[in-house]
Amino acid sequence: MHELPFKIIDKIDIGIMVVDQQLNIILWNSWLERYTGQCREETIGQSILEVCPRFREMRYKEILLNALHYGQSRFCSSSLHKNFISTIDPSKTMNQQNMQVESVYNKKERLILIQINDVTSYQSRVTQLKNVLREIEIENEQIKIAEGINRQRALHDPLTGVPNRFLLYDRMAHEIECTLRKGNMVAVMFLDMDGFKIINDTYGHDAGDKLLREFATRIAGCIRQSDTVARLGGDEFIVVLPDINSRDDIMQIAHKIHNYCEKPYYINDIELTITVSIGISLYPTDGIDVDTLIKKADSAMYMVKASGKNSIAFYK
Repeated sequence: MHELPFKIIDKIDIGIMVVDQQLNIILWNSWLERYTGQCREETIGQSILEVCPRFREMRYKEILLNALHYGQSRFCSSSLHKNFISTIDPSKTMNQQNMQVESVYNKKERLILIQINDVTSYQSRVTQLKNVLREIEIENEQIKIAEGINRQRALHDPLTGVPNRFLLYDRMAHEIECTLRKGNMVAVMFLDMDGFKIINDTYGHDAGDKLLREFATRIAGCIRQSDTVARLGGDEFIVVLPDINSRDDIMQIAHKIHNYCEKPYYINDIELTITVSIGISLYPTDGIDVDTLIKKADSAMYMVKASGKNSIAFYK
């Protein structure tokens, strides 16, 4: 760290520490030295879980990991949490501390910034009450945001960001119900990348993951806003096309996906090409429930695989 920023951080009247991706402390300012009695030489390079045992508790460790992996900020009010760090002064064992946790970047590395503020000495009880209410409101709002993020993660594939199996089933059930009233069709496409395992084994999982992300992005670029692309797992994807009037409309979209997805991919400075096999089932012709439609689209896709791959087929 450059000398001037380091001097500024040491002058700030709150505790500031920075933790790396292994949860080891890489910055410990002077306020923390005075407050805890632990000098920076003792703490730098040590795990925060050892230096500050409170962070061993699951909810606080999870706050750190969410900041590290997902960039989530979190404010913890002294009104709802006990002290996060111990003080050297025995007369201050009942001190109250606020904590702010957020992610910061050093070049391309994500780190965790932790700010500790001793809020015991507020001058006015009225002012303190106002601050407590404001802090509780902030924390509750951030909890709502975190819950929303958790719901997003629960319903989407963590690698590609497209809906996962749970959200897919929910959307398909909804589209079937709507189509039942309208009297038109829902098309279900089962997509499987041809030769993905060879690419994964040859160039590694990092290249394979990047290829899957780009593949999902290309599919999404070929369909309507009302359509859904979801990842079942591995290199298997589902596309749901509601409000379809004819097989020609379906084939037009299927060919668009097929042609776009077989164009070259540039992954880690390597040009890769891959083809896709697509099987299609129709509601209500091939089934009236989600599992049946997916199963028959899968069967149609395997018919394509058995016939030489790299093509499109309706369920027969």
